[in-house]
Amino acid sequence: MLSRLAARVAASLVVLLAVVVAPQEAAAKPSKARLAAFSGCDALLGWARAQAVRHPGAVPVYQAVNRAAGTPVPTAAPSAGGQVLGASGSAEGDVATSETNVQEAGVDEPDTVKARRGIVFTLAGGRIHALDARDGSPALLSSVDVPQGLYGGELLLHGDRLLLLASAGYGRSALVDVAVGDARALRVDRILEVDGALVSARRQGDVARVVLTSVPEPIVLPAPADGEQPLPAEEVRRRGVEALAQAGAATFLPELRVRAADGTTSGERLVGGCQRVRRPSAYSGLDVLSVLTLDLDRGIDPVDVDAVMASGDDVYASADSLYVAQTTWVPPTGDGPDDVVTHVHRFATGPEPRTTYRATGSVPGWVLNQFAFSEHRGVLRVATTERAPWMLSSAEESESFVTVLDERDGTLQRIGRVGGLGRGETIRAVRFLGDLGYVVTFRQTDPLYTVDLSDPRAPRVRGELKVLGYSGYLHPIGEDLLLGVGQDATPEGRRLGAQVSLFDVADPAAPRRLDRWDVPGGWASQVEWDHHAFLWWPATKLAVLPVSDPARGGFVGAVGLRAGRDGLREVGRVAQRGAGGWFGAVDRAVVVGERLLTFSDREVVTSRLADLGRVSALELPAAPGSGGGGPYPVPMPVMAAAGSAASATAGPRARASITPVTPTILPGRSIAGIAMGMDEEQVRQHRSDAPRSARTIPDEIRGSVRELRWAGLRVVLGEGSGVTLVTTTSRLDRTSGDVGVGSTERAVRRTLRVRCATEFGRRSCIRGRLEAGKVITEFRIGRKSGRVQSVTVARVID
Repeated sequence: MLSRLAARVAASLVVLLAVVVAPQEAAAKPSKARLAAFSGCDALLGWARAQAVRHPGAVPVYQAVNRAAGTPVPTAAPSAGGQVLGASGSAEGDVATSETNVQEAGVDEPDTVKARRGIVFTLAGGRIHALDARDGSPALLSSVDVPQGLYGGELLLHGDRLLLLASAGYGRSALVDVAVGDARALRVDRILEVDGALVSARRQGDVARVVLTSVPEPIVLPAPADGEQPLPAEEVRRRGVEALAQAGAATFLPELRVRAADGTTSGERLVGGCQRVRRPSAYSGLDVLSVLTLDLDRGIDPVDVDAVMASGDDVYASADSLYVAQTTWVPPTGDGPDDVVTHVHRFATGPEPRTTYRATGSVPGWVLNQFAFSEHRGVLRVATTERAPWMLSSAEESESFVTVLDERDGTLQRIGRVGGLGRGETIRAVRFLGDLGYVVTFRQTDPLYTVDLSDPRAPRVRGELKVLGYSGYLHPIGEDLLLGVGQDATPEGRRLGAQVSLFDVADPAAPRRLDRWDVPGGWASQVEWDHHAFLWWPATKLAVLPVSDPARGGFVGAVGLRAGRDGLREVGRVAQRGAGGWFGAVDRAVVVGERLLTFSDREVVTSRLADLGRVSALELPAAPGSGGGGPYPVPMPVMAAAGSAASATAGPRARASITPVTPTILPGRSIAGIAMGMDEEQVRQHRSDAPRSARTIPDEIRGSVRELRWAGLRVVLGEGSGVTLVTTTSRLDRTSGDVGVGSTERAVRRTLRVRCATEFGRRSCIRGRLEAGKVITEFRIGRKSGRVQSVTVARVID
């Protein structure tokens, strides 16, 4: 089945020739001056076209290559909307229910599980499920399929509306309006498809703000006719420049379209007007960062849109502001190392459905995640490290800072700064609480710093505690106590397994560790990079987090810890069906009354809150074809079918040639349809075009191996064992979660839930076990860019 599917995919794929792609980080630093707004579309197009010609690669130019003339490209079947019809009305009782673990009180964050007064909504197996857990044992009320063509996703809940934020493939996103007024009859009402990748979203009351980043629409030149040679690179570039002169606003700005539940689609329109777009005075790329404001009481159509010619990596929101940050790597002017700069854009927000761009600023260094930011008493505090972890060598020194920014005349200006934190180390966790900041750095030991920010113009380090290992997430639990989730380590910095630390921070000048709980040999807890996986229930002082414990029969599940001034005590453990594999792992926990509900992608288990004793388990039915776990396998698009129109296309015309096909990276299985174990004849038949090179090369373990190379693809075969390694450097190869070359490390972690580490100067995210005979998938991360450079599926030999 896999080989037939792979063959069908290969027959329909289109190979594109790319011409000179200039890395974004090579662009000049943006000015600190207030960003200028365009007066209209003429002004925007004049500026954008000129920049695109001046900076080759800013707008990609491709020529489609005719690999399979006459082979039809499979299209996605129209969605039926997936409505579940049933009884009407379900009154919700008043039962104590935990909510999503968020950074700022009153600012909700999207997650895969949302709960309200005993009714729980969860996204699993390609479906949204509604559960009634008020009587102590959850019952499945109804389910609705995630609309076809979408995958992954997170939820926001307000009133009778559930907002699903999902990926639509190839840099597109979807906002799905799900009616939940009757939890026994979930219904998809409308789908808003938007150009751009989702960065994150926030909700305050009935207002949701969705942050997206989009890139210019590529210009696609027609494929050569049968028997003709592809155009030379210079000719592709020349024709691309001609096409750019005619490029419309839709080439540079994102568009949206509305799809009803019955599959009918509205025409495309720009997400926002050209005059709502701002740009820095110095060129910094043609990416567009858009903030869509939704009034959830009225629907999912944006009521306000703000945009900046920039990109975005991290989102932080307070009650009054939304901040979007982007880290860039700037080449040095001399022989020194590259500079790392984080640019921050502030948008004024509040309870009303309006968002207003206010200011831009920058801080030196790299930010860990959203917890590196905090707004307090009108100023922004930012924690940064000079060098990202993958940029450090054993000989390099680095230090961390906490910088205070204040808005003045349209800029975020530095008014205070303290440095010298963790020299030679990088930040692993940050938490700001009022006038204090807590910063964890690590390389061999774990210094926990307390930073006094009571005077924002003169921040200072008040205290420091050095312990082995580190904390990757910090959570306040009251009584001047801080809980840290991370890993234990040797004095040399070798990690030993998951660890939870309890810190007493009553005296900022002398923080101390009261207790610790660890899992020797266990993998890192998901909480390190996903704070939504952590649950703190103050009423019983219970912390719940996912763990793995190889010493306990390979246990994979969740553990409950009682935490207080008397220390840490394990209350119990919860294992899910299929917990021996990744997809059975517990990744969310919710308290409803006197019960603890834990969720995997296959089932929900109910346990007693007092001791985590098992009460019941409920299987979550998966959507047809989803396999019951993992990402929902759906079509994704590639561009420009062979024999397309005879003229170059851009903007809406290029979008019309996008056709969905199956994802080409199947982690642990294959890339571009080339699977482990195929022999050379099968590989050649599958590819249909001759390799650029085919040779026998030496191998330290096996003596020699066969190596086949195509543009952007490398295949290695062992004698008698067939394919043992496939590597792609093509941006067209993607997973079902739209991850591939060019994706950020954070996207890899979040979508595939993998561990990332730096070994011998090489930064990689690996899915699978490094054991002989096992198949792993490696996403290699660029040392400077922090983005995927290549993806490899390989069988471990030794």
